[in-house]
Amino acid sequence: MISINLFGKFSVLDADGNPIPLTGAKTQGLVAYLALNTEMPPSRDRLMALFWGDRFTDQARQSLRQAIAKLRRTFDVLEGDVILAEHDRVGLNPDLVTVDVDTFTETVHDPSREATLKGVALLTGPLLDGLYGQQAEFEDWIASERQRLSSMSLKVLERAAELELQNGNTDEALALARRMVSLDSLRDASQIVLIRILAQHGERAAAVQQFNAYESLLQRELDVGAGPELLKLMAEVKGEGFATKSADAAFPPAPPEPVRPALAVSERTSVAVVPFATLNPDEEYQLFAAGLTEDITTNLSRFSWLDVKASVENRGPRLTSAEMSVLGQELGLDFIVHGSLRVLGTQLRLTVQLAEPKSSRYVWVARYDRAFDDLFSLQDDLADTIAASIEAEIERLAARSTRETAFEEMSAWDCYHRGLAIQYE
Repeated sequence: MISINLFGKFSVLDADGNPIPLTGAKTQGLVAYLALNTEMPPSRDRLMALFWGDRFTDQARQSLRQAIAKLRRTFDVLEGDVILAEHDRVGLNPDLVTVDVDTFTETVHDPSREATLKGVALLTGPLLDGLYGQQAEFEDWIASERQRLSSMSLKVLERAAELELQNGNTDEALALARRMVSLDSLRDASQIVLIRILAQHGERAAAVQQFNAYESLLQRELDVGAGPELLKLMAEVKGEGFATKSADAAFPPAPPEPVRPALAVSERTSVAVVPFATLNPDEEYQLFAAGLTEDITTNLSRFSWLDVKASVENRGPRLTSAEMSVLGQELGLDFIVHGSLRVLGTQLRLTVQLAEPKSSRYVWVARYDRAFDDLFSLQDDLADTIAASIEAEIERLAARSTRETAFEEMSAWDCYHRGLAIQYE
């Protein structure tokens, strides 16, 4: 077995705990991406877009082959193939690899003290701390993964703080609460945990000071005030009747976190491509953008599990949250593809966003820089790469959403995506 550690500084260790050297940011990034997608190995097209999206398709495919060959040489001291490449998908052999993020994810759903403390111990730092120098699309993906794991980390830290408090370990509980605040300094729920611990143990002045500092931060960064739950707590803390507690102090219900709507999986996942906007007035570029929109729509339609709607009207170079939400409701869309085109001299830059209208957020963003020469070849290359990347990303999101659905509540469409995830384990 080899161990891949993604929290903190990236590392790969052999069975004896000795580092296996992996040189090059792309090589490390490739292993990290495969390690975070062990349940659903990505397609070659997805990897090409992530790491070599600035190259033509043939060049990107050759670079991926070389990277896979390099990794196989690195791991050839082990018995068995660590890198599996089947059915146009590339993944890590789950029988030979353990990933700290997978182990941590298991602890999130296990409320036992042992699992909780194990989860805290795994949080040695931010996900892939210090790993830079990748394609913009990879950096966007890492930002999304860091946000996802940060939310999970907060749950584990809060549970650990409560356990320490129940055992009378105030200092340890305070340290965990401060870690929660450092992870997301603009989150009311984390502040509630910290302020209540301070107040319950006789440090009311420190609790009030913490609240004042937080309120100033909210005003400065977001121009908003604290939420009602935190305000209610502060009224209790400042009141004469506030009672300090210790070992049996239970945390109040945290203010509800924004819940990301689940994918509409009762039927085929629906997606539409909004015509790509062009920031250049020339008709040639406008025709190119229109043709690219049509080709991406056509290529997405080839994936039978997607319900691809006809292209809709152009709504400007960037969709607002309100426009995104209205468009999603009007057409019953799970996802919207949008983008913009800029040309400077002989260079073209295309930015593509995959948005989820229910949550009004972008779940995938990519940027492609190309030389503006043979328009038809360029259009074909971009349309193939973008459609493959979008399909792979939607498939990954669909598989992830089913993991949190109880089996008895799963629909046939849920079962389909859960089955795909199991197939590639």
